[in-house]
Amino acid sequence: SRASSEWTAIAQVSGRAMSVSDRFELGEIVAAGTVLVQIDPTDYELAVDRLEAESSTRKLEADELEQRQANLDRIADLQSEQLRLADEEFRRLRSLWEEKATSDSAMDAAQSALLGYQSAAQETRNQLDLIPVEKRLLEASLRVLDVQLAQARRELEKCTIELPFAARCAARTVEVDQFISVGERLGTFLAMDKAEVVAMV
Repeated sequence: SRASSEWTAIAQVSGRAMSVSDRFELGEIVAAGTVLVQIDPTDYELAVDRLEAESSTRKLEADELEQRQANLDRIADLQSEQLRLADEEFRRLRSLWEEKATSDSAMDAAQSALLGYQSAAQETRNQLDLIPVEKRLLEASLRVLDVQLAQARRELEKCTIELPFAARCAARTVEVDQFISVGERLGTFLAMDKAEVVAMV
């Protein structure tokens, strides 16, 4: 007879074997859900912490960007009013200048002020135009971080190797403090729910 199914414990992450179950011995019957091997999770925990911190930083940057946009909108409104007043003053002085009722220096000062307000307003508009691009970059960065964080959490889960069903240990190739590589076979288990018998008739 032979077992209906065979299961091999294969490491999906690398690291030092911190512990190996006492039941993980040749010939032993091991219950379903038994933690066979615990791989040192420190590096994977640190990776998760780092990515969570980066994600929090990006979210704070997104909040800051929203606030900056609100501030620039208020500044743009003020500059628009300043520009309107400067334009009215320039037109008034130009009328007076054409009638020789004001000096060239006053006219030059009004024109210079108008140009200054126009330049400041344009600078604010340029900053506002860049904000949607910055938002898209931050959103893309957050999506990348979310994927990396999900992957890091999965790798952290893989540090714990559990037996999926009750089985008998047929082979063991791992010891405590041994360094385990990805893809390394740690042991083999034979299912006990049913056996197969090959009959030649």
